Amino acid sequence: TETFGKVGLLENEYPNEIIFPFQISHIYRFFDFARVLKNLFLIEDEDSENNSYPWFKDVGKITLTEKEKKVYIELVRNPEDTTQQIGEKVGFSRHTVSRMKKSFFDKNLLKKITIPSLNHLGFEMLAFYPIKFNPSNAPKKEDIEILDTYSTIFLARRQFETVLISAYPKYQDYKEDKMNKILYLKENNLISYSPIIAKYTLERMIVIKDFDFGPIVKKVLLNNI
Repeated sequence: TETFGKVGLLENEYPNEIIFPFQISHIYRFFDFARVLKNLFLIEDEDSENNSYPWFKDVGKITLTEKEKKVYIELVRNPEDTTQQIGEKVGFSRHTVSRMKKSFFDKNLLKKITIPSLNHLGFEMLAFYPIKFNPSNAPKKEDIEILDTYSTIFLARRQFETVLISAYPKYQDYKEDKMNKILYLKENNLISYSPIIAKYTLERMIVIKDFDFGPIVKKVLLNNI
């Protein structure tokens, strides 16, 4: 709250918290830009249109050695470094780091995501949709799929609440997509009031925290020693 206040992103109210515990939630999309780019470049690929991945469902107890923890933390901190560079940082050989890295991917402890530069591609804005559903009419999977349009890059859902982040090349794209979403929600009695959608123009947007998972990974692993 203090950080937001200093850069003028708060008015008189504190920000609302929207929480999605992994065990009772579904993360359908986690910064998936593939469909956004295919729509931008007019590429047809029907086989992957609804190929959403069930993120963060492989919950289980994992035990890592002290060496593995060091390598894992550095891989998350410096994803673009070579295994040689990671080895030099932690004091292990390139072959040791390479073997551990492969093991992390095989066990689904690491995943790769490619994040495009929306500014360079000419995108104008992001939109944040916090949607609270009608408590007497929980949405079905088919309803979520209809809301999950080509623009969606993030989608998390609990039984009566969902959050979407969407990327749009033009403001008109946002207006049309928003209208279709709200119209569907109202026609199917899925909401009792229209959500307040936050809009962020990319050229004026202030990025407070980018994709940096290093600090949280270090805290979790080193607190479990």
